[in-house]
Amino acid sequence: MEPNKFKKIDFSSELPQYLPDFFRQNGEFVEEIVMTPMFALGFRLVGQHCSNLQSITISDADLITENLTPFKTMIVALKNLKEVQIDIKHNDASAILKVLKELQNLKTLGLNIEDCTELPVDLAHLKECVYLETLTIKGTMVVLKINDISSDLKILRSLLISGGKIISNGQEIAYELPALEKLELFHIRIETSFPDCQKLRILHTRFARFNSDFCEWLSVKIKTLESVGSNNSILGQDVLSEIFSSLPSGWVLPNLKNLMLYEDFETVTFPLPYCPMLTSLNLAQVDEFPKECMDWITKHSSTLESVELPGLFFGKNSSDLPFFPKLRAFRLNSSYELSPDSFFNWISKHSETLVVLNIYGNLDRNRLLKLLSDCRNIRSFRIARTSPAFTENFLRSLFNILKENGVTPDNPFKFKCNSINLSTQQIDNLHNLPNFELCTVQIEDNIGSIWEPYNEIS
Repeated sequence: MEPNKFKKIDFSSELPQYLPDFFRQNGEFVEEIVMTPMFALGFRLVGQHCSNLQSITISDADLITENLTPFKTMIVALKNLKEVQIDIKHNDASAILKVLKELQNLKTLGLNIEDCTELPVDLAHLKECVYLETLTIKGTMVVLKINDISSDLKILRSLLISGGKIISNGQEIAYELPALEKLELFHIRIETSFPDCQKLRILHTRFARFNSDFCEWLSVKIKTLESVGSNNSILGQDVLSEIFSSLPSGWVLPNLKNLMLYEDFETVTFPLPYCPMLTSLNLAQVDEFPKECMDWITKHSSTLESVELPGLFFGKNSSDLPFFPKLRAFRLNSSYELSPDSFFNWISKHSETLVVLNIYGNLDRNRLLKLLSDCRNIRSFRIARTSPAFTENFLRSLFNILKENGVTPDNPFKFKCNSINLSTQQIDNLHNLPNFELCTVQIEDNIGSIWEPYNEIS
């Protein structure tokens, strides 16, 4: 018996034969299950045998609608559930939440709502899910009443809403979400104000539109935010003017440390607010960078520690980037229109401080080795989508550089690349090379994401 083998069960393809016997023998070991339409008969078996189940995902709303009673019976039996991610029909929302509210260990809930109508989805029972820490509500043209996300959710720390619009039921929004730290609003129209969120520090918005009530709420909250990811929905000149009610010279985000900028088919115009505490900047999606953009970056060069840029910033006709005296992590998002001389000349200026380097693109291997040799403090290097594959001689040279730079087996260098650059068989053969113990070599085809703050400084 291998208990760990059955911790996660994903029935997305072929079901085991003799399903009752399978759960009777292994159900107690299962901690996570992903269900598909062919698994409808499994509701009863899961409820009976998976007493230690902590996470369940059901990505087919019809599966629940057509088996609503067995689904509810199963949920009631799963007392240890901490996470539920389900697709549901608009009309089933109330009945499902009425069952989920009984789960006292439920910390994470994700609802993807289908068959939405012009009427608000009934989330009245949501306020009784008082143990929630993370809530995600998605849909296509779903209508939500902001009042359903109640102050009874006293420990809710993360909220994501995507698709449709948010309205008020006409009552005054004079309550708070006391623990909310992270708010994400995507593909959404907001026609109301928002609850007070004293601890809110992270705000991400894309394809979002706000009314004046929300802008008034935002004018207060934006001053305490520490991380923002947005496009023109917040960072457009018209929105900023309404939020700050002053000339651009007076726009300041005093606590902002992390900024991710998305253009999303609309060019973000500068100037942006001054951020005296800015340490992390992601401009991976910026397609145009006028002089005002460079001026704004230069204004923050003394505080930046982590930066992500596209190759366009190192083009032949681009302005010179400033020197960042505290730069510890850099990610080159693409090599499109990149001038290698411009890039290597700029990055080499940061050889004393650079700890993490992440490159997306094809650059000369010998120049990379020279850079890694000069940057004696680098401890993590990632490179993605390059060709040709890495040779044994390249890695032999890298291992020798690591020894010269004082890397030890106790704190080995991290080297990550795509499977097109290095196979697992090649990695196995590296064990015979001198100084291999100074480096951990990993295949990672999903290297980095512009949706998350780039923060690999350690």
